[in-house]
Amino acid sequence: LRAYREHYTNINPLVDHPTRRLLQILIMDEEQAVTWGEQAIAALTEQPDAQTRAAAWKSHLEAYLLAAGGIMENLEPPTEALPVPRAQSAYQPDFFPRRDDRFVHRDNFIFPPHEVARTEGVSVEEKTLALMCKRALEMDVPESMARMIVEAEKQPWEYYTAMCRQLWDEARHAMMGTVYLEQRGIDWKAEIPLHPGFAIRLNQHLSPLEAHAVLYTIEQSLMPAKTGKRYEWETADEAGDELAKLFQDYDWADEVLHAQIGRRWLVPALNMNRDNVIRLGQQKAIASEDVLDQYADPAQQVNWWPDFVRRVLGIESAMKIDQVSTSDPVYRNATSG
Repeated sequence: LRAYREHYTNINPLVDHPTRRLLQILIMDEEQAVTWGEQAIAALTEQPDAQTRAAAWKSHLEAYLLAAGGIMENLEPPTEALPVPRAQSAYQPDFFPRRDDRFVHRDNFIFPPHEVARTEGVSVEEKTLALMCKRALEMDVPESMARMIVEAEKQPWEYYTAMCRQLWDEARHAMMGTVYLEQRGIDWKAEIPLHPGFAIRLNQHLSPLEAHAVLYTIEQSLMPAKTGKRYEWETADEAGDELAKLFQDYDWADEVLHAQIGRRWLVPALNMNRDNVIRLGQQKAIASEDVLDQYADPAQQVNWWPDFVRRVLGIESAMKIDQVSTSDPVYRNATSG
């Protein structure tokens, strides 16, 4: 933030007006990030031992930043030796997705909302609640996309900006779901099994391009009007739920863009036509679906939906227990070829 402000102050306001205009937006974003960061640090350093660790880490970071000349490389490097580096080898990311202890039912891979949202005979109110639960579960998509982006090699800048935009969208979708649930007074971390099964399958059992092919195949399956994003928006509209309708509207628009991102970057990367990419996605999705069995504790696999609907909506769920599945019917239709 200091570097942005310094650059903004020192450049010519006439000849460099485009840069100054961009910097105004960046400065605003960074100010918000700094405010949030200060609040986060305060929350994490209430205890003396945490304060000591935070101070030591800050000193460590600042020493290396100063040695690099600062963000703008305009600072004089220190003469004293740097602290011993923490890393002793090349960084190896761990792409196994995790949920912390606030997510009470994170090991339950049973997720009835997948089925509920598209089952005939279910009320639009119950379907809408299911859709909002599905939005919250979309936190597993950024977990998968992060790995795709990190392991992509020598891609043009436009690839990274497009993929990061999609990752950002998917995180927004998850937040839409959690905001909706909080608005209904639902403790979503404690009540809903927001499991990481999708990201486990894609990150641990498929290559990055195979994982992207699965994601692309699912995105393509969300385009048909009768079963895809238009159907979801119309469901929320019929339920008269304005917040859900708003969230589904933007979710729909985002998914149209995401299908285009896959078509632009994934299809050429695989050197296949669109139909063959979808077939690859279908094959890899089917092949990886059963791997969740090795992560699923049978005792944790519980159909939580009937009790949840009874508490939230005050009605009995129209979903039969023998219809419960870990698979999304849209996803299953996408992989049925």
